[in-house]
Amino acid sequence: MNDRYLFRGKRVDNGDFIIGWLWQNKGYYISNATYDLVEVLPDTIGQCTGHRDMNESLIFEGDILQIDDDDFGIFKSVVYWSERKLAYVIDSPRRKEDLISQWTSCDLGFPLNCAEIIGNIHESPARGVKNE
Repeated sequence: MNDRYLFRGKRVDNGDFIIGWLWQNKGYYISNATYDLVEVLPDTIGQCTGHRDMNESLIFEGDILQIDDDDFGIFKSVVYWSERKLAYVIDSPRRKEDLISQWTSCDLGFPLNCAEIIGNIHESPARGVKNE
């Protein structure tokens, strides 16, 4: 199965996350590996980015990453879809010489061996995260 086409959402019946293929028909459903259709809460649905973190865990839209960067140190950011860049992005610190903004969005094309999933916006408070 191609990870990029997976979705994750919270089940309506018990609040647990389920990963699989997304279906929409009078509600939102995710079909898992056994092809069971499970109804999920629409506001918790996030698509897999196709990338993995330093622990080889799949990264989904809405995940909170902690990144240990050589230039900027340790920072946290939420993975989100950017219509402007047409890519999954995170916000990251910018160099101090940039007077317009201290933060910029960057796509997930950079090496993620320094990024770790520490939660998601649906279960973990996003305190200390720039783009909350």
